[in-house]
Amino acid sequence: ESGNIDHEVHETSRKPSSSETLRTHPSGGREDRHHGVSFRALSWLSWFFISLKAYREGRDSLSAHGHFLAKPFLSPYSALVSISRVVIKVFLYQINPQIWRKFSVPASFNFLQLNNAIQDAMGWENKHPHEFRHGKGKRLTDVIGPVGLADQVPAGGEFQDELGITLAEYIGKKRLPLRMLYRYDFAEDWIHEVVFESKEESDVEGPVMIGGARACPPEDFGGVFQYLEALNGQIGWYRGEYDPEAFDIKEVVFGGKSRNPKKRKLR
Repeated sequence: ESGNIDHEVHETSRKPSSSETLRTHPSGGREDRHHGVSFRALSWLSWFFISLKAYREGRDSLSAHGHFLAKPFLSPYSALVSISRVVIKVFLYQINPQIWRKFSVPASFNFLQLNNAIQDAMGWENKHPHEFRHGKGKRLTDVIGPVGLADQVPAGGEFQDELGITLAEYIGKKRLPLRMLYRYDFAEDWIHEVVFESKEESDVEGPVMIGGARACPPEDFGGVFQYLEALNGQIGWYRGEYDPEAFDIKEVVFGGKSRNPKKRKLR
C-alpha cells in the first residue's frame, strides 16, 4: 500500500563508500545515503502517504454517517490531492415548465448525502421517506435507500443500503450521462429524474450549486395532480401566497440537519 513504506537498513562493518555517505544537516539531523538514495527523503515520503491515508480514512468514516464535511483533516500537502466530483441535474417529472436544479458533489458522497443535497437544492424539508430507483430499460426495480426499505423492493429487484455505496462506486466505468429516479414522499410520490452529467476535478469540498429554475412545490400539497390544478388556477395555494416561478440560487443552503433553520416561506 502507498501508505506503508518499509525501510530495511543492513548494517555492515565496512566503511561507507563514496556512494554511502553520512552528512550532517544544519538542523543537527543526519542524512543517510545508500547508493544515492536519501533515507531522509524516504522518511518524508512515508510520512506524506501515511498522512494522506489517515485523511482518506477519516473522510470515509465521517461520510459513512451521511454528514457533510466542513473541515476534514488535511495534511500540509493536501493541496496536491485533487477531488473527483460529479455534476448532477435533478428535475421533477410531469411538471412543465420544468422545475430543475444543477449542482456538483464529491464522488465520495454516499446516497444519503446525495439525498440531503437534493433536498437542499430543490427546497424540500426532508420530512418524508425517499429512495433511489435504477435498473435496465424501463424496469427500475433496483433500490438504493434506507435499510428500512429492504423488504419493499419490487419482485426481481436488488436492494443496497444508501450508506454503503458511493457515487463513484455506483457510476464505476459506466458512460455518462447516467440516469436514475429519486422518489420523495411515497404518499404524494414526487418523482425526480437524477442525471449524472459529467465528472470534474476540483479541490472544492461539499456540494456546490450551479443553477436551477422555478420554485419547489409546497411540502404536503397533495402531489403533482393538485399542484397542476393550483398552477392552472383551479384551486388556491394554501399556507399563504406561492410564486411558482421564484428561484434564487443565493438562497440555497447546503448543510444536512443544520440546513434551512427557518421553514421555507412561500412567496
